Amino acid sequence: MAKGILYNSAGEARLARTLYGPGIQDKEVVVGVGVETAGTMQENVHQIGPLAMDEDRFILCLGRRDVHKNTLFLAETFAAYKEKYPDSSLQLALAGPGDGTFGDIHPDVVDLGLVSEEEKEALLAHCLALFHPSENESYSRVIMEAWFHERPVAVHRNCLATAMAVQTAGGGWLAGEQSEWIDLFAQIDILAEEKMHILGMMGKEYARQYAVWDRVIDRYEQVLDLTNKTDDGPGVVQKEKGRAVHQLLPGFAFGDAISNQAMLIRDYLRAQGYESIIYTEALDPSMTHEAELFSREKLPVDTAVIYHHSIGSGLMDYLDSLRGPRCLIYHNITPPSFVVDHDPALADQLQQGLDMLPRLAEIFPVSAGVSGFNAEELKHHGFADPEIMPICVDPAKWNIPAPVNRMFELQDGRTNILFVGRIVSNKCQHDLIEAFSLYRRFDPGARLFLVGGYDDKDPYYKRLVDLITDHGLTGDVFFAGKVDDAHLHAYFRTAHLYWSMSEHEGFGVPFIEAMWFDIPVLAYKSSAIPETLARGGILFDSKGTLEEIAALAHLLVRNHSLRGKVLAAQEERCNDFLANQVFPVLDRLLVKMNVAV
Repeated sequence: MAKGILYNSAGEARLARTLYGPGIQDKEVVVGVGVETAGTMQENVHQIGPLAMDEDRFILCLGRRDVHKNTLFLAETFAAYKEKYPDSSLQLALAGPGDGTFGDIHPDVVDLGLVSEEEKEALLAHCLALFHPSENESYSRVIMEAWFHERPVAVHRNCLATAMAVQTAGGGWLAGEQSEWIDLFAQIDILAEEKMHILGMMGKEYARQYAVWDRVIDRYEQVLDLTNKTDDGPGVVQKEKGRAVHQLLPGFAFGDAISNQAMLIRDYLRAQGYESIIYTEALDPSMTHEAELFSREKLPVDTAVIYHHSIGSGLMDYLDSLRGPRCLIYHNITPPSFVVDHDPALADQLQQGLDMLPRLAEIFPVSAGVSGFNAEELKHHGFADPEIMPICVDPAKWNIPAPVNRMFELQDGRTNILFVGRIVSNKCQHDLIEAFSLYRRFDPGARLFLVGGYDDKDPYYKRLVDLITDHGLTGDVFFAGKVDDAHLHAYFRTAHLYWSMSEHEGFGVPFIEAMWFDIPVLAYKSSAIPETLARGGILFDSKGTLEEIAALAHLLVRNHSLRGKVLAAQEERCNDFLANQVFPVLDRLLVKMNVAV
């Protein structure tokens, strides 16, 4: 299996994650491509065809003159600009190889054809800006060349490689529709030279990072050095086997976020040299290879234990008898008021879990919440100095193929809106269905997928079915149920928006997973969600105007500029949940437990 995947541009890397899932993320390295410039060789070039370098004001389009590179589109757009602004002195210069000519489209379209290196350098040095309208690029040398000449650049927003470079650098503009390109021509025609220079300098700084051979070669050398690292993942160092640290959970089930976290902690502990087993009061039959049913004989009271608390259970007497090193990790408990009307038994179990907290504070001298929101609740119940240890969300989980048939079905041109979570009232799927019905006014072909377990006898589920029928959304809102990772992979891979109306989340793993899949997140500002998303996603703090929320959702799906800004922030945020960021907190907890090896 490949140790690494090298990309010319960040756009290539994002496209690869879209195609193959975020599991390849830890192998990605954007190395760039070295670009040489000819220095001052253009100084003796004063005239190229009808263009006077020191006198004429022109936009440059440099590269193959080809319909597939959008050359015709740009020339026709420039003609439309001149029709709208007939007094403009601006010209459009086309330079590069290709068949046919574009000069007859408008008198101010100057088709120079293939030019010499000296002429190319002169054009780059004297143009107002470079326009690069192609939608199909993995890397663009001419953009870097323009930036080395301190010239700003305009690119097509649909081309990931060039659009991400321009956005990251701040060295120009993005445009898509013809009207946007016309507006750009008009803007550049009157923009102050100083502002143009600032944009060009910002681009130059980016080019120095990704188009200077010394820095490109440095990255190649770093990649080669990385082939010597162990296969244990970031932050994991194999150590000799030492003492035991086991984990205890009320329940352990397939697809459950707490169970997944426990497995990652177990694997980390084992890699660090500990003996570590997961014990649980209730065990999903499909997960017997990952955990064992709890008994006092298997887990004596003097054993080092990490207990995950998330609900009431029959473990209280055992926990009260613990005498060995111990730590509690709190995943939060849904307020019983959310479920008491339709599931009183669950409400009682949730209340029991809350009632246990003051006594657990006396039992566990070491504790952590998976969010600051949870840690504050621990403090409220008397826990001393709880740590914050987020749930580790490893993108390597998605190194699995998505079902081909499901991928084909989900990529039929319709907008896919996704929410992942159990069908339960605190997740507020009823509000999401209401808002989605309004969203359909903007996007009639859209559909909503609710992925998560449900009981078809549950009154809340029946309420949702009735709501779907009342809004005429049968066939447009789908209950996918609890799915395996391969099918969940397909839903994430094909979603255009992750939309949450949930009013209680102790952490929210699906939010992080959505960010790994480059899906913009729109969420109601509640509980731990603002902390989990941090600088990622877009939050709203009121459900009073569902029409406005639906309009915002449509903007996130269709507005490329807004979507790009959100995705850039999310891409940065989701790195905070990798093992090398999370497990140093676990190391501190082990020190506090006095079991560090």
